[in-house]
Amino acid sequence: MGWQENKADLKSHWDENGWVFVRGFLDADEVAGLRKEIDRYIDKVAPTVPEYEVMYDVKGKPETLKRLGHMSKYDEYFSDLIHTGKFMALAELLLGGDVAPQYCQLFNKAARVGVETPAHQDSYYIPLQPNEALTMWLALDTADEGNGCLRYISGAHKLPVRPHGPTEIFGFSQGVTDYGDADYAAEVPVPAEPGDVAIHHWQMVHRAGPNTSDRDRWGLGSVYHVAGAKPDAELQEARARDLEKKRAEWAAKGKSGR
Repeated sequence: MGWQENKADLKSHWDENGWVFVRGFLDADEVAGLRKEIDRYIDKVAPTVPEYEVMYDVKGKPETLKRLGHMSKYDEYFSDLIHTGKFMALAELLLGGDVAPQYCQLFNKAARVGVETPAHQDSYYIPLQPNEALTMWLALDTADEGNGCLRYISGAHKLPVRPHGPTEIFGFSQGVTDYGDADYAAEVPVPAEPGDVAIHHWQMVHRAGPNTSDRDRWGLGSVYHVAGAKPDAELQEARARDLEKKRAEWAAKGKSGR
């Protein structure tokens, strides 16, 4: 049974746990077509975008591509992808009404060098009013515990935002600072095959391990806000000031705090 025939159960799981998983969201032909468009983007579009939108784990090694930021901002195909069809329909179901597509971007954990994704909440980076938004992570490769599949803390979206602080992990400025044994024990790993999609609430605590395998782990992340949600500029600025303060403290102790 596809997700369209299972909407009530899907929404119930979302409301209770703050995340859902849809197997076969895209079929094999759709995944192949998307991969072809990503290759085109890397070849034709990526060289024209601002340098900060293209990130590598190892500078100068294209095979260690880490992130292609805000692809829908620079390319019509990816803009159309998140503004139409099943992506929009699924976001509307889970958020319970009209949504505002924001952007999509490619994430990769390159074989053998892809670093861990620290535990964090998307809502900490970009607080919203109301705080109703989601991130879809569409698998383009097999994702398992060997190459860094997503891991969720079910129900975390119902709780206050966790304390965050600077990390030394390239590409992730902040992570949850009080993530402990109870959190690791409560994690739900979400392995996926190409075409599967994992979706989590903006407030969901999640992380992913490093890629210690000889396989890449590509995924397309798409972000949707509930219609009318606005960034909480005051809170975002306060958190930015706190980050700079903590970075200064780290620097004084000889740490980088990226």
